Amino acid sequence: MASGSLSFAVGYSYVNQFFDNEAKRSALQMVENIRMQFSSSVSDVDWMDPITRKIAEDKAQAMKEMIGYPDWYANKSALEVYYKGVSIGRSHFRNVVSLRTFLVHQILSKLRLPTDRTEWFISPDTVNAYYNHQTNSITFPAGILQPPFFSKGRPEALNYGSIGAMIGHEITHGFDDIGRHSDKYGNLAQWWSKSTTDTYLEKAQCFIHQYGMYRVPELDEMLHTEVMMNGVTTQGENMADNGGMRQAFLAYKKYVEHAGSDKRLPGLHQFSPEQLFFLGFATVWCESSTKESLLQEVLTDSHSPHRLRVQGTLANSQDFAHAWNCHTGSPMNPQDKCLIW
Repeated sequence: MASGSLSFAVGYSYVNQFFDNEAKRSALQMVENIRMQFSSSVSDVDWMDPITRKIAEDKAQAMKEMIGYPDWYANKSALEVYYKGVSIGRSHFRNVVSLRTFLVHQILSKLRLPTDRTEWFISPDTVNAYYNHQTNSITFPAGILQPPFFSKGRPEALNYGSIGAMIGHEITHGFDDIGRHSDKYGNLAQWWSKSTTDTYLEKAQCFIHQYGMYRVPELDEMLHTEVMMNGVTTQGENMADNGGMRQAFLAYKKYVEHAGSDKRLPGLHQFSPEQLFFLGFATVWCESSTKESLLQEVLTDSHSPHRLRVQGTLANSQDFAHAWNCHTGSPMNPQDKCLIW
């Protein structure tokens, strides 16, 4: 009840007790580095016409980022103002009525007002991140800026491979099968030319085919058939995984060019910084799930199961194949690769 209805009060407590502001500063810099890299990559793509390409660059530059927590957290009294009118007492029923009234009033008070593109919609203690196509913004709460996604003091290769790839993932959502329908302010707009759209849809078929060929054998016995992934319903997330990881790796290489060589991981000196990047990417998707949970994921989730998010993305990466010396034609370095961003 408290975390759901008083989420920003809970988030405020979490930030004060556990969040290191150095994480926010580092994440902001990483967002800027990856955004600059994405804009650079957009300027080089050959499947966009010049006009569409320029608008895409503008959209990337106009994208807002919310990192850690809202700026108004710096003023403690602002939290009291935010929850003004909420009455909390010993009666659970009265508490629920008061909070529901407050939440409905919040929604209605925005009616016919200009959209606030910097508004937070989730609590800062949440372990998640998302792109909002209606405001062209990305949000990374304080809750996700911790291991295994991020940690200060460790090799930057791990940070770029984990939280950096997620930042790239969310930025890429602004240009996927849903994000491409809104402009740099979040308004519905058809800003892609027909030729660019046609080429994009053709490239998307590569991802649809690739992921649609992946098996989920854990479910065969339950469903009495050979279970395959649905490459259509997961295409947006798959392309965001691929584009986000690639842009994060390119941004990391530029970071090293300016900051100097990255340090090795103590006790694991045999791994190069490039290899650590891909280990960081894979580590965040480690999971253990029941067959029932996996079935629900395959049937209803727009994301591929975690194992396939790693396998599919890395199989398309020539940088991964080079870092780990994968032979051409091997499962993790196929001859034909899917590339869009």
